[in-house]
Amino acid sequence: MAAGKSQAGVRMLIEIDNMHLIPRSYLVRILFAAGILLVGICQKTFSETHHPIPIPSQSSQTTASNNKDKPLKLESEKTIGNITQISLNVSKNEINELVLKAIKEMPSGGGYATSSKAAINFGKSIVITAGPKLRVTPEVAMPSYCSSATYLVLMKVIKNLLELGKISIDENTLQKFLWKGQSDGVGVWGRWNANGPGAARLFHELNAGESFSDLSKALPGDFLKIWWTDEIGAKERGHLVVFLETRKNEKGEELIKFWSSNIPDGYGEKEVSLEKVKRMLFSRLSRPEGFESVTNLPNKDEFLASMLKESFTIDEVKKMTGSN
Repeated sequence: MAAGKSQAGVRMLIEIDNMHLIPRSYLVRILFAAGILLVGICQKTFSETHHPIPIPSQSSQTTASNNKDKPLKLESEKTIGNITQISLNVSKNEINELVLKAIKEMPSGGGYATSSKAAINFGKSIVITAGPKLRVTPEVAMPSYCSSATYLVLMKVIKNLLELGKISIDENTLQKFLWKGQSDGVGVWGRWNANGPGAARLFHELNAGESFSDLSKALPGDFLKIWWTDEIGAKERGHLVVFLETRKNEKGEELIKFWSSNIPDGYGEKEVSLEKVKRMLFSRLSRPEGFESVTNLPNKDEFLASMLKESFTIDEVKKMTGSN
């Protein structure tokens, strides 16, 4: 009997081996390993398809003053409204990008005029609301003219910087930005609206930016004073605009493109031959925090005010604007 049992056992082992069956201990090990592998695959799949919501740390909660030190985050766009071939990525200057963004938000047309109606409508387009905040509605300022159009763009930039927490201006200071019929050289608006280098002089007084005449240094979004003749001051013929680009047409003629309120249509782009431009003075807003101190400005800038009756040289202009 013992011998028979031994032979049966041998046959069973041989049959099991021939059937390639796996002993139970080995089977348990394989199933355990497969389970670990399956769990790993599931975890990887979940992590790739589900993004947990990060819990903000205390350091991520910033105040307006902390925001001043952080770079602006603006959406990149290939075009600004109907301004063709102008990309926000062209300029690394963040304030220039805000200028171009403001242009995108401006209306088109509306007509050009330097009448009392245009001035009164312009005054209604910039108001202070609770907060305090600036409310800028350029649609109200129609018809328009070059200094009113570019000032509205400047105010939109100031408004955006306030909302981003990049600058801080109280209501008393904001009052200084409003139109109150100021004559040339008086207050913020009177400086911007003056003959000659109004914008450049204002930036220089506030240390809010720099001015220059070298076209090769210009960036889209720079403010630009154009003179059509040699005259600067009482007899000048000029135009205040936002620079966009230069290009050559099919005839090889070099053109300059800008945005402003232009004759006769009003708000919009315009392109002219550089041969028609006698002088240019670019002004770049690079330190907008300078506008926090407008209350420190003398009420009247005698240099700009005198341009209503006198003429000046480009050297005098450069000296008074710190330009080159």
